[in-house]
Amino acid sequence: ATCRVAPRVVAGSAVAYIVSQFHDVWAYHFIMKKLPSTKMLWLRNNGSTLISQLLDSLIFSTIAFYGLYPTRVFLEIVLTTYLLKAVCAVLDTPFIYLAKWMYSRKMISEH
Repeated sequence: ATCRVAPRVVAGSAVAYIVSQFHDVWAYHFIMKKLPSTKMLWLRNNGSTLISQLLDSLIFSTIAFYGLYPTRVFLEIVLTTYLLKAVCAVLDTPFIYLAKWMYSRKMISEH
């Protein structure tokens, strides 16, 4: 069974990563154009990431596991992987503001 699942996991990871990363960059810039204020950094960061991570979880889980498990188990995989990613996304917000503060004080550079 592992030999059949491994290619699906690899393919699911690659496709989900590409789609979610392109979406995340696009969504971040879209939100930034609509809400350019630096006060909205949290919304750009979390809004783009939360939606992109939902796409990532749905695409990965579908390619890797759909049809291998009962529907209930499949949905639990999707939900739990998304919730873990969402918690991490929200928890990184203070670090975005820390990096912004450090950049404004020339403690770090853009490159």
